[in-house]
Amino acid sequence: MAEALFRIVPDGEEWRLEHEDQRVAYMTKEAAFEAAVLAAQRAMREAYAVHISVDPAPNALVGRDQG
Repeated sequence: MAEALFRIVPDGEEWRLEHEDQRVAYMTKEAAFEAAVLAAQRAMREAYAVHISVDPAPNALVGRDQG
């Protein structure tokens, strides 16, 4: 089964959506995620297995209450 891999990574003040050889910049992680989901829906209709990963921001507090 073919796979479509989407990766969202921080890049300075922006977030990049990487898929195959394409890299597209977004102002927010959420905008990059929404774009990944739309692209993943198309891939699913074409019978691809879909994987979306989101890297944490470099200064993210992992496992701690940030509220």
